[in-house]
Amino acid sequence: MLHDHSYCGDVSKIRVALQAGEAVDSKDGRQATALSYASFEGHVGAVRVLLEAGAAVDSIDEVCTTSLMNASGKGHAVVVRGLLKAGPVLDLKDNDGYTALMHASASGHVDAMRALLEAGAAVDLIDKIAMTALMYASEDGCEAAVRVLLEAGAAVDLKDATGRSALILASTVGYEGVVRALLEAGAAVDLIDKIAMTALMYASEEGCEAAVRVLLEAGAAVDLKDATGRSALILASTVGYEGVVRVLLEAGAAVDSIDEACTTSLMNASEKGHEVVVRVLLEAGPVLDLKTTTGTRR
Repeated sequence: MLHDHSYCGDVSKIRVALQAGEAVDSKDGRQATALSYASFEGHVGAVRVLLEAGAAVDSIDEVCTTSLMNASGKGHAVVVRGLLKAGPVLDLKDNDGYTALMHASASGHVDAMRALLEAGAAVDLIDKIAMTALMYASEDGCEAAVRVLLEAGAAVDLKDATGRSALILASTVGYEGVVRALLEAGAAVDLIDKIAMTALMYASEEGCEAAVRVLLEAGAAVDLKDATGRSALILASTVGYEGVVRVLLEAGAAVDSIDEACTTSLMNASEKGHEVVVRVLLEAGPVLDLKTTTGTRR
């Protein structure tokens, strides 16, 4: 019953259960303790009573999640601070390699993040896919969280297992504010991932016009190519993002740039039926009769 009372935050019943002899660190089928449930739900009083009763602050459940991770991931900053007073190991990792700071950062829980950082949490630890707290905050568009991590000294150009930096992750989903924050912190604008894609290429391919403009203002090279020879313009034209195509052309993108199959932006846009994009490209004066490596004109 101790677990149920802790989940509900019923302090009086928790006290009764403890006085009746229930072990404070007993685990259920998920290997979770009463403290884990109280922390997850953000019950400040329940957490305090359990800790006073000697609950193990670093007890882990079946996926190696601790009470501190649970409270951090849910943004229960008051509970986080209470748990920190009990002296937990700050940088323990769950089965996915997530730390408490990563749990908090991924959801943008700034107050919990500040508490963890003030207590000495390591800002640049990586999980099983080499993602950092900054990468998770950037990928999820949590600008305030990104700025907190940068202020704490987070390394801005680390890469995950696929070679993506925080800037690439933010650009892929078009989080303009995050992109600006990372660039202001010195993020390298033309870093490439394992398939030679840049932040500009990803933003262009996803139609994130605002992010494209920010990256170009920061000096992104407009005609770089990925591992298959595709430029940002080719990527945007293939998907049919008129606004991005216009922005790239205004920035001087080469309209006749070819990929490894000698395909151009105009060929791709024509083949896909993106009439408006085709007209925009034609205004840029492309060579009309270029051919692919197979000799076709698309």
